Amino acid sequence: MLDVSDCPSCSNTRSLSDIIWSCAATLFACTWTAIHPNIPGLDDRKLAIMSRRILLMVMALVVPELVIVWAARQFFSARHTANEFNEKLSKKLAQADGDHRKIGEESQFTVTHGFFAWMGGFLLYVNGHPRASLTPKELLHFVHNGSVNQTIQSTFT
Repeated sequence: MLDVSDCPSCSNTRSLSDIIWSCAATLFACTWTAIHPNIPGLDDRKLAIMSRRILLMVMALVVPELVIVWAARQFFSARHTANEFNEKLSKKLAQADGDHRKIGEESQFTVTHGFFAWMGGFLLYVNGHPRASLTPKELLHFVHNGSVNQTIQSTFT
C-alpha cells in the first residue's frame, strides 16, 4: 500500500466541493456584473427589484442564448429610437431657426440615449418632483409638442 500522507503536493489539492463552490461563485459574480436590468420604477420595492435581477441571472445561466437575443433586440430598439429622435429634433430645429445653421449638431441623440430611454431613465417631473418614468414614445411626444425645452435637448450631446 502506498502512503501519501507526507507527500508535499497533497496538502495543496482541492476537493470536488471546493472546485464546485469556486465555479459557482465565479459564475455568480460574472453574471451579476454582466446583467444590467432596467432602472427600477419609482414605486418598485427592493424585494421586487432584487427578485427581477435574480430571475435575469437564472435565465442567463440556464438559457444564455436568450440573453444574446435580448441584448440584440435592445440594441436595435435603442438605435431606432436614436434615429427617430434625431429626425424629430432636426425638424424642430429647422422650423425654429429657418435652416440657418447645421441641423444635427445641437440635437445629437445617441444610441446611449436610446438605451437610457428604453431603460426608463427619463423622468416626468411635475412641480419639481418626479412623477413617472417615460417610455421612448412618451418622451418623443413631449419633444414633438415642445414640452422639453431647448436646454434639456442640448444636453443630449
